[in-house]
Amino acid sequence: MWLKVGGKHLKFSIEEFALVTGLKCHGDDNNSMYNVGNCRIKNLYFRHRRNVYRKDIENTFNNLTAATTDKDAVKLGILYLISSHLYTTTSANVVVDEILNLVDFPHMDTFPWEKRSISNT
Repeated sequence: MWLKVGGKHLKFSIEEFALVTGLKCHGDDNNSMYNVGNCRIKNLYFRHRRNVYRKDIENTFNNLTAATTDKDAVKLGILYLISSHLYTTTSANVVVDEILNLVDFPHMDTFPWEKRSISNT
C-alpha cells in the first residue's frame, strides 16, 4: 500500500506493518487446521449465543471473576485485543468462530496474525 504524506509517497507493506505492530509476519496463515469443531472458549463463556459480538467479548473480559483461570483471562484479553483492534472489519461486529478457535489453540502465539490483519486494514 502506498500512502501520500506531506506530498511524498511512502510504502507501507507487510514488513512495515510487522515492524510497527511487533506481530509475526512470516508463516502459514492457513487456518483450516485450527477449525476443529467445538470451541472451548465459546462454549464456556458464550454458550448461550449463536453469534459472538465484539461487545460480548468486551463485557466478558471487563467482568472476569475470581473463578476465571489465569490462562482463560489471558486468552480473553488476547481475544478482546484481536477483535477490537486487528479484526475490526467483519460485518455486524461478529467475531467469527475461526478467531475464537485460533485464540484457544495451544500454539496461537506462533500464528502469523499480521498476515490476516493487514488484509483487514
